[in-house]
Amino acid sequence: MSDIDKTREELVQELSALRERMAKLQEIEGEKSQADEKGRLSDKQFQELTAHIHQVLWIIDAKESKILYVSPAYERMWGRSCQSLIDNPRSYMEGIHPLDQEMMRREDAVQYQTGHIDAECRVMRPDGSVRWVWIRGYPVRDQQGQIVRIVGVIEDTTRRKATEQALHISLERNSAILRASLDAIVTIDHEGKVVDFNAAAQSLFGYSQADVAGKEMSQLIIPPQMRERHRDGLARYLATGEGPILNKRLEMPACRADGTEFLCELTITPIEGEGEPLFTGFMRDITQEKTLQDDRARLAAIVEFSIYAIVSKTVDGIIISWNHGAEGLYGYSAKEMIGQSISILFGPDHFQEYVEIMEAVKKGVSIPSYDTVRRRKDGTEVNVSLGISPIKNKQGEVVEASTISHNITEGKDSEEQMRLLLESTGEGIYGIDLQGRCTFINHAGATMLNYDPAEVIGQNMHTLIHHHRPDSSPYPVEQCPIYLAMQTQSGVRVRDEVLWRKDGRSFAAEYSSFPVKKSEIILGAVVTFQDVTQTKQLEQQFRQAQKMEAVGRLAGGVAHDFNNLLTIISGYSEILLTAVPLDDPNRRFLTEIKRAGERAASLTRQLVAFSRKQILEHKVLDLNAVVAGSEKMVKRLVGEDVDLVTILDPALGHVKTDPGQMEQVVMNLVVNARDAMPQGGKIAIETTNVVLDEIYCDLHPEVEPGRYIMLAVSDNGCGMDEQTKARVFEPFFTTKALGQGTGLGLAMIHGFIKQSGGHVSVHSEPRVGSTFKIFLPEYRGLQPLEKPHPVIEKMPHGSETILLVEDEAGVRAISRHVLQTCGYTVLEAAHGGEAIRLAEKHPGSIHLLLTDVVMPGMGGRLVAERILALKPGAKVLYLSGYTDDAVVRHGVLQSETDFLQKPFTPSALAVKVRQVLDNFDFPVQ
Repeated sequence: MSDIDKTREELVQELSALRERMAKLQEIEGEKSQADEKGRLSDKQFQELTAHIHQVLWIIDAKESKILYVSPAYERMWGRSCQSLIDNPRSYMEGIHPLDQEMMRREDAVQYQTGHIDAECRVMRPDGSVRWVWIRGYPVRDQQGQIVRIVGVIEDTTRRKATEQALHISLERNSAILRASLDAIVTIDHEGKVVDFNAAAQSLFGYSQADVAGKEMSQLIIPPQMRERHRDGLARYLATGEGPILNKRLEMPACRADGTEFLCELTITPIEGEGEPLFTGFMRDITQEKTLQDDRARLAAIVEFSIYAIVSKTVDGIIISWNHGAEGLYGYSAKEMIGQSISILFGPDHFQEYVEIMEAVKKGVSIPSYDTVRRRKDGTEVNVSLGISPIKNKQGEVVEASTISHNITEGKDSEEQMRLLLESTGEGIYGIDLQGRCTFINHAGATMLNYDPAEVIGQNMHTLIHHHRPDSSPYPVEQCPIYLAMQTQSGVRVRDEVLWRKDGRSFAAEYSSFPVKKSEIILGAVVTFQDVTQTKQLEQQFRQAQKMEAVGRLAGGVAHDFNNLLTIISGYSEILLTAVPLDDPNRRFLTEIKRAGERAASLTRQLVAFSRKQILEHKVLDLNAVVAGSEKMVKRLVGEDVDLVTILDPALGHVKTDPGQMEQVVMNLVVNARDAMPQGGKIAIETTNVVLDEIYCDLHPEVEPGRYIMLAVSDNGCGMDEQTKARVFEPFFTTKALGQGTGLGLAMIHGFIKQSGGHVSVHSEPRVGSTFKIFLPEYRGLQPLEKPHPVIEKMPHGSETILLVEDEAGVRAISRHVLQTCGYTVLEAAHGGEAIRLAEKHPGSIHLLLTDVVMPGMGGRLVAERILALKPGAKVLYLSGYTDDAVVRHGVLQSETDFLQKPFTPSALAVKVRQVLDNFDFPVQ
């Protein structure tokens, strides 16, 4: 959600609240008009009710045209005193902007006639600043229906006006981008009718905006043979939300206004809003690009599969390319030779010959053919005939040379050379004739397909291995790209299809098909293919990791401001609760405020945990002890209809991580398992030592091989399908009903375990159950196990002097109040410079410096260094609402540093201060 959307939503909420207050005010005014006789509402009560709201509330005596009451907000909004308005009811007009005064005089006249006013204008305050305000008034009538008073409210709408202006600018900017885009951009509605058609689209397709507006796009730019598929796809998305081609880069034919077709690259993106969805397509003509690609592929195929040794090198003799013919002739692989000097191939007797030839090539001279001797990898010499041609750049400079050579010593049979070439590659290669029958297949190809080569020769390869598409729909042979290579006499490369093995299983394949010609006659095609299943898995994992990282950065970025606000909210609510009697009717409101603050703090912690930027207190732990310590509470959570079983390895190793977060991991996993079994079931918690080997880590590239401690939580509940599993760690994704989950539990676990150097895996099947496995690196150091500490429940007091440095006024005020309440002498500074001046002037000791980490100008670390130089005996306690990356950048986060994370409660602050002063390590509640 953008800042503009957030601001708009906040304004809507404020307006709703304002309407409720207006209704209450009218009710009070009605009661107040009777209070003269019944005495039910005192002026003091009325003023207390209205004194603290941000809007201006006013009451006018309609008969005498005088102000009966105006709330204090008038002084903040108008910059003029309330008394001046009471003395002269028309004086408010002096603050109206000159451009709006005539309009407001008309509205004012109508108000005294009808009792109603609803106007928006600008106010110019005495300091010159201008604010937008919204003035509304409503009549109060007596029993005879006469207007006796006018009750009104004035609201500051400056912020809303700024938001509207920013939204307008944003829309104009986006519109300008679309208009200037070099890509054709077409937007259609849910009926397939054109909504927008930018200038590039008009140029590409030959239509004007007027030609296409409101017309069905499929009749304009989609070829006739594909229009029905387009309509079916649109209907399918509207009915089910499924769009297999959405947000993917596609290549497909398109149709211009003159009827000509061309190949375009297309990406379609749905735009969901409050109404029916829109769809935007981004298109460009790739006809020339595809032609160039085909030419390059054809040339590359000729070079790569040539029986001649074809080698490219720089003018200095460094090898750039090395084809299969060169491998066969010289015995070196491309991997061995690329980047090496060509001088490897000849002995001292032929070096001067090479130098002289290359001098001629550097001058742009071609060497058609000459016979010489080269040396193979095995040390034997071979007589070759070779030619060298210079390769020039656009400036005409010779930058490379290409050499073509062949063996003139041995009359090797070309078919045998091809066989050796085919068997030396790891890619599958087979040939087909014009009827699609296999003429040869190499060992790698037969192995990938689970066939013996003899079973394949003579078989129709499309029927054998290419009969169905990835979605299991039949694949007509006339649409097969492999046959297209023979029909178009050009190479074809396909990336996103499948081939089928002998056992009926398919695998993701990438293949190329090139026509085989003799005297310009097509004889068949050569097909190369490879299994890209693992590659696609790695690509998917990488994309998921990128998405999670992006959301993580966003989540961590908002933590600081939230934490400052939550410190103030939670702090004052706790203080007020201690001061308000238990029977006070307002106590329940304070309790709800405190609970809301706690829920918001918990939500912020989960967001920060997901972002992997939380501040962790690493301790050496026994996970068996963590599970055992949580078991009692866990059993209460799961209920009597769930059988909870623990299987703990008695020889379990130790881990080093945050104990509080680890307990939360166990609780979240168990709660998720329980929610998956609404009718009851079984939950198992298991710990054990494991070793993650190279094979496992190849499938999970983010994991390092080694010894790990595993914590597994299993259930026999409803389980998950593949689509749900793919999104299970995304923040705010949940399968629970509205209001029953935030969708942050598993995201928090994922972020925390990653931040701790670990790994999370999930296995689940629908109607079978789920197993979540946590892997944390085994700790093999000398640090002892974490031991339990006594819990301090009351706020400890003291009499020391504390220097408080905090740039956020609200946080500084609550911190000062708590410390003074606990008996401390507090020196207060809003920034580092003020803190140093206070320390220099203070004659006595400063026992503790309590400072924010990130402040304008001088950060907390530098403040501490300067204060410790003035008061060497002082101790330091850092505060911060930032996540750990910002804290580290400011040089604070170290194991020996005392640190209190925002948001904190008054009790937590008091306990931590006492802990630092006393050098005693006990947990903060």
